[in-house]
Amino acid sequence: MLKKPGGRKKQVQARGKTPRSQSLFFTVFALLVQLIGFFTPHRHAENRRVPGPYFLLRPRLSRSLFSFSTAPLRHPGQAAWENRRMLDKYFAKVAETLDYIKTTQMDNILKAGALVAETIRNDGIIRPFGTGHSHLIATEMYQRAGGFGPVMPLLEGNLMMHEGGRKSGALERLPGYAAVLLGLHDAQSKDLLVVISQSGRNAAPVEMAEECKKRGMKTVAITSLAHSQSVSSRTPSGKRLFEVADVVIDNGTPVGDTTVHFEQTGAGLAPLSTITGCFIWHAMAVRAAELLSADGVKPPVFMSGNAPGGDLNNVELYMKYKNRVLF
Repeated sequence: MLKKPGGRKKQVQARGKTPRSQSLFFTVFALLVQLIGFFTPHRHAENRRVPGPYFLLRPRLSRSLFSFSTAPLRHPGQAAWENRRMLDKYFAKVAETLDYIKTTQMDNILKAGALVAETIRNDGIIRPFGTGHSHLIATEMYQRAGGFGPVMPLLEGNLMMHEGGRKSGALERLPGYAAVLLGLHDAQSKDLLVVISQSGRNAAPVEMAEECKKRGMKTVAITSLAHSQSVSSRTPSGKRLFEVADVVIDNGTPVGDTTVHFEQTGAGLAPLSTITGCFIWHAMAVRAAELLSADGVKPPVFMSGNAPGGDLNNVELYMKYKNRVLF
């Protein structure tokens, strides 16, 4: 029987070829592995196990397309996830304190908001005052988008942090300093003092409230009752801020202000008084705007200069209050 020339060669060649279905299988499998690798959050993963099928199959594409590891996966960017107890504690404390203010201080916030509205109706000026870090809340009220136009803080560089914390801390205890500072401002009986002090014990904030009351001004205090009631006064009168102001709003913060404590530091972290102070002030402003609007009075509110119509809106406020407010 004669064999066809070249037949053996064709058989050998056919055996060397990979079946098309097998080639397609490996192609699909390789793509699947790459997709799993793409969606598997193993980059920067160090601490948190990720549930799901990734425990069974974890491609390490940097070594080889088909190199796998059964090492437990960690969530990306969560290096200290399992040790975040203190962070959760801080978040919870912020929410808890704001809720405390809402549920226990509403009456005082309503009273303070009414005083703000009355001041604006009478063409008075709201005069915030705070020393140290409390001055941050005073400036929060001043020329801010969403804030009122007739606001002029009683600012003094020596009592602010940019002049040095030690200097501010020493001068806020100095009797008589507040009276001198107030004398430099055109404070009138139709104006409103909003004084902010965490401890409420030092001379400057307490005497500022006393001096303003002598001028016939109403006074609102934002302070920590827990802190203030646990310490003695540093004023000649022996009074603390909550014993002087017409309306007192408790900021709900603990003695010392901080919320998170580590044995290694010996001191607390994450103070609350700036957060709660700003929260209280804006609540007062919202209430004041609500009362003004109900009376048909347009609340004199700044807009962002970077928003459409902001510059035009703000120029009107500048012109109206330029004689008593520094713009």
